[in-house]
Amino acid sequence: MSSLYLKNNMLISLLFAVFLTTSINIEYGMGFSAVLMLLVSVVGLVATRNEEYQPLQTWEKYWVASLFFFVGLVYIDILRGFGGIGDIDSQSRLLLAIPVYLYIRRVGINLKIVLIGIAVAAMLTGVYAWYQHVELGIARVSSFTNAIYYGDISIMLFVLCVVSALSVKNAWFKLLLFICSFFMLYAVLSSGTRGGWVALSTLFILFVSYNVWNISLWKRLLSLILFVVVLVGAYHSPNLIVKQRVDSAIDQVSSYYTDGKMSSVGYRLEMWKASYLSAKDHNFFGAGEGSFRPEVVRLAKDGLIDKSLQQFVGPHSQYFNALLDQGIVGLMSLILIFIIPITVLLNSLNNHNEPNKTAILPLALLLVFMEFMLTISALEIQIMSLFFSFTLSIFLGLFTHNRNYE
Repeated sequence: MSSLYLKNNMLISLLFAVFLTTSINIEYGMGFSAVLMLLVSVVGLVATRNEEYQPLQTWEKYWVASLFFFVGLVYIDILRGFGGIGDIDSQSRLLLAIPVYLYIRRVGINLKIVLIGIAVAAMLTGVYAWYQHVELGIARVSSFTNAIYYGDISIMLFVLCVVSALSVKNAWFKLLLFICSFFMLYAVLSSGTRGGWVALSTLFILFVSYNVWNISLWKRLLSLILFVVVLVGAYHSPNLIVKQRVDSAIDQVSSYYTDGKMSSVGYRLEMWKASYLSAKDHNFFGAGEGSFRPEVVRLAKDGLIDKSLQQFVGPHSQYFNALLDQGIVGLMSLILIFIIPITVLLNSLNNHNEPNKTAILPLALLLVFMEFMLTISALEIQIMSLFFSFTLSIFLGLFTHNRNYE
C-alpha cells in the first residue's frame, strides 16, 4: 500500500472518530467532520486513480444505482411541480456518502483509531446523558436535537460498541468497550424513545443467530439473560421513564382501537391509515412529494380519517411516506437500498467455511435503521440521514475491502 494510502487511511479514520464522538454531543461537529471525510475521499479517489484496485461488483453497481434512483424520484417530483428544494436536502446525504464508501473499499480504515473513537463517543454520550437527566432534571434527554433522533442515534452507537467489544481480541480493550456499552445503554433509555427500544432486539437476534466470534452457547444465553435483567431493571427504575413510556404506549394503542382517541401513538396509526388510503388512489407513482397534507384534507372531507391530522406535514414513517409520495415505485426503491446489501452480508455470514466478521456491523446498522423508519421518516431528518449514511459507508466499505483484499 502506498504512503498516500496510509496517510489518507489514518486521516479519514481520525475524522470518523471525531464524527462519532461529536454526533449527538456537539452541534455541527458531525456535519463538519462529514464534509472533511467527503473531501478526503474525493481527493483520495482522484489521487489514487492509477493504483490497482478491485472493480465494483455487480451488487455494488445495483446498490449505488438504487440510491440514485430513490433520490432521483424526489427530483422528478419537483419537476412535476410537487415539493421543493428542501425536500431533497436530507435524502441527498445518501449520495454524498458514496465517495466515502468507494474510498474505504479501496484503502480500508485504521480500526484501532476507529475503536478508540467508538469508546470515547460512548463514554462522552453516556456521561452527558447522565448530566442532562440527573443534574439538569431533563425527563427525556435530547442534547441539542430531538429526543427521538437522539435516542435512535444512541442505539446505533450502542450497536457499534457491543459488536466492537465482541470483535476485538485484546482483553482490556474488550472490557473497556463492554463498559462503554452500558454508558450508551443509559443514554438510550434516558431518551425515552420507544420506537428505538424495539430495535435493540435486532442486535441480540444477530448475536444468537450468527456466532462468528465462536462464543459458546451458554455464554450467549448468559449475555441474553443479563440484557433482559438490565432492561427489566430499567423498566422498574424510578429514575428513568421507561415504565411510564411503555405503559403509555399500550394504553394509547388500546384507546385508538376502542374509542378512536388521538394520542402520540394514535396519531401515527391514523397517519399510516391516511397514507394507505391515499396510495390506493395513486398506487403506482404516488400523489407526489409533499402531498401528505393535501391528501389528508381530501380524505378528511370524505370522512375517512380524523380531521385533526391536518396539523401534520408527514406520516411519521419512511415507508408510508414513500408509498404516499412516490407510490409502489417509491416504496420498492426504498426497500432495495437496504435489501441489496443485507442479502450480500447475510450470504457472507452464512459462509460456514470462512464467514466475514466485518459483515455483522453494517448488517446490524441496516436492520436497526429499517426498524427506525417504521415510526419516523428517518431519511428525511438531516441528523439521522447524515449519521446513518456516513457510518454505513465506512463499515460497508470495510466489509468490501476485507472481502476483496484479505
